[in-house]
Amino acid sequence: MLVINQNFSYSACQNMALDAWLLQEMQDEVILRVFEFSKPSITLGFSMKPHEWLEQIPKNIDMSKRVTGGKALVHSNGLTYAIHIPKKMMPENLYESYKSLSQPIFDSLKAFDSNLEFSEDDLFIDKKNPICFMEHKTETICVGGAKIVGSAQKRTKNGILQHGEINLFPNDIDMCSIFKIDKSQIISQQDYQKRCSSLLTKELMTNSIEIKSDIKQNIIKNFEKNYGKSTPYPIKSIDQNAIDILAKKLEIKL
Repeated sequence: MLVINQNFSYSACQNMALDAWLLQEMQDEVILRVFEFSKPSITLGFSMKPHEWLEQIPKNIDMSKRVTGGKALVHSNGLTYAIHIPKKMMPENLYESYKSLSQPIFDSLKAFDSNLEFSEDDLFIDKKNPICFMEHKTETICVGGAKIVGSAQKRTKNGILQHGEINLFPNDIDMCSIFKIDKSQIISQQDYQKRCSSLLTKELMTNSIEIKSDIKQNIIKNFEKNYGKSTPYPIKSIDQNAIDILAKKLEIKL
């Protein structure tokens, strides 16, 4: 298994472009990336049309399309993971592959909250709601019924990309001011917190660098159990020109 250890932070478009490029170049190696964004960001699922969902693009937030499906994800005060894996190594069944690739994430976070669980039912499924963390499917990782990890997949002939956001700490991004949300979808803050939450409290953010480092190492170790000892990905082999071209294609404009 190859691990990309980034000592730099990409923008939203560059991060999503790198994931797209790695999937495009997929060979026989499993590639894991656990990373952050250069500033608070929102990514939209591939089939989401920005003009249908967005009220505005705030100046202080990066935005990008993803090559994966699903709904809008917030990337702020958390960690993002991406696992690229040859298709032949995964079950054909979508649910089984999600569960298989989510299990190492679950095991890595369990040490921080023993109440972690997989959602047993599809809950709050509504096409009118654009926000990923408002929707729970059976592979969703939750604490006390509240979603803390949002993931999405993309499959090609040769490979599978699954990436997602781990809500480590609370964030203060007001999604209702950014997205066009049907009045019937607007809920109280109390109900919102029942649906989505963070793994850790705001008070622990003073130790966020240390905590994120520990969780990154946990994630690598748990993926190693399934896919063998990790070695560093050759960063110099990344085609930055190709990344820049893909990033342009993923830009969001209104």
